[in-house]
Amino acid sequence: MTRDPSTLTVCPVDAGPLHWDEAGVTCLSCGRPWRHAGDVALFVAAESDDVEPVPATRSLDPADWRFLLPAGAHVHVLELDTPRGCSAFEIAGDVGSVVVLTDTESRAVALREEARRRRVEVHAVAAPLLSLPFAAASFDVVVAHDALARVTGPDAGAARASFVRRLIALLEPGGALWVDHDRRSAAGDETVGLPEAKRAIVNGGAIPAETFERFGRSGRELLPLDEETVSAWRDPERESRPHSRWTRWLPRARRTPDRFGILVTTARTSGAGPGRLSILARTSRAVRENWPMLALEGDAPGRLRYWLDSRDPSPSGTLSAMPFREGESRPLALVKIARDGGAAMRLRNEHGLLRQLADESPRSADVLFPRSLLVVDSESQLATVQAPVVGVAPSPEDALGAAERWLRAFWRSTGMLAGTERALLEPLTRQVGAALERTDDPEEKIRLEDLVLDLEARDGVSIAAWGHGAFTADRLRVNGDRVTAIDWEFGASRQAAWIDPALFVWDQLRIRAAQSGATLSEEATEWLMRAADGDDPLAGFLLRCLEDAGCEASVLPAGFAAIAFLRARQTERHVGVDDPGPDAWRRAGLAALAPAARECLSRLVRHSSLV
Repeated sequence: MTRDPSTLTVCPVDAGPLHWDEAGVTCLSCGRPWRHAGDVALFVAAESDDVEPVPATRSLDPADWRFLLPAGAHVHVLELDTPRGCSAFEIAGDVGSVVVLTDTESRAVALREEARRRRVEVHAVAAPLLSLPFAAASFDVVVAHDALARVTGPDAGAARASFVRRLIALLEPGGALWVDHDRRSAAGDETVGLPEAKRAIVNGGAIPAETFERFGRSGRELLPLDEETVSAWRDPERESRPHSRWTRWLPRARRTPDRFGILVTTARTSGAGPGRLSILARTSRAVRENWPMLALEGDAPGRLRYWLDSRDPSPSGTLSAMPFREGESRPLALVKIARDGGAAMRLRNEHGLLRQLADESPRSADVLFPRSLLVVDSESQLATVQAPVVGVAPSPEDALGAAERWLRAFWRSTGMLAGTERALLEPLTRQVGAALERTDDPEEKIRLEDLVLDLEARDGVSIAAWGHGAFTADRLRVNGDRVTAIDWEFGASRQAAWIDPALFVWDQLRIRAAQSGATLSEEATEWLMRAADGDDPLAGFLLRCLEDAGCEASVLPAGFAAIAFLRARQTERHVGVDDPGPDAWRRAGLAALAPAARECLSRLVRHSSLV
């Protein structure tokens, strides 16, 4: 959602309204002039020409707190920059816009240039941190990394409380403030512990809704903290210190976590108390309240410890978390948290489909696919709780065999459910149309025009069903002779049966390209030539699966390219660390549309029993 940052900024001296023109920015209240660089307000002293620009690509550790905050195109975020960087570009895919407050002109300009290059709604304002030059109630979320440690002075406690009060004033009613701190890398000499941070928030007029310890090497494990635990940390020598298994597990001399985060949700009306708890807290509560009906092992847990998936959110816009009992190493369940409205829709559909499959094939639940236990719905987020899937991911050598075993067993147990191709063919149709406009080759025009007619003649359902799950090697779990698939389907109805094996082949090509150093399009082109000329394990897997599913041979030349364009669309929002970006997937899709590639796919099919 496009948002003009100039409408949010005010004079950092007296909070007066600003007038922008080509000459600069002028406060209409005090008359003080300021500079700007395009739409970047510069409320800092001019830098000399020899200042080295600060790279915009630095970022904090993976933003493992994102799922605690509201998401969607209607959400606007303010993030306070740190010497270590910011997480604006990780947040940008989940929200409408992000404004970064940084105290360096070159950093602000570099951030804005990087945002334009990535085509995301990230804006920057250069001003001292404590000035907060924004109009009241301008944001839905404020993110403050290590900010309290930068508020120093003779009475730091009062100054921090005042700073928090001003941060809260920037929020819309019902907005959220995330304050976190890493004692090992925070800027400045001031040490801020958990008690000091909570005191600043309370004295600033807010109520900490939830407190979390971030631990583990990457800080991606979150432990919700309650008041009793915080009190025990504050005074470890208290006789009433609880002696639970978890507190014995912690170092006794440790008074406060090294890394912690505090979530503050503001009241929707004045004096109404804090807003709703996060989706994580609501999920924990739902698991405890519904424990008898979940049919999971053991007694209902007390407090839950969570480990987050170490990768970025999946292309479908969900983030996974594993809840554990205190002191235990086996997860109780798999929690999937939607990061936007589209992901919430797909999670609801997946929950409904898993329930349907469990009714139709009860013996296959927990064997071929997980059971979906709960849907937890808050005002802005949604999570599902699934039974844990035991087993290990297959090795690359065993991946094809495991995938083929699962597909055959699934089709045999559940039958061929209603499917759709429209969701996949829409991006393909668009790309074919674009290629048709670009080409000057008469023969290629005829081939593309025929392909467009073929695509338009296919039946399907609404594009709202778009969002096929990722049927990839790391989503399989092998336990003896049993293979289970997770995260494999998000549609309200089953996608066409050829999609899973073709998607799996693309995943194998992606892995091979990463190992060989080739591009994805080069790897795909080379594989197509090799597969059409002789025996190839990937080709054999694909053809056997298509034959088992009773697919029409004509679907493969167009469908194989369609999946690459689908992946391009998915990765526009979320790209994993080792995954190809949208442009790489588009190039791979275009390579699969090339005449030579389509001929290879046609030859591959003709050599099989599918014709």
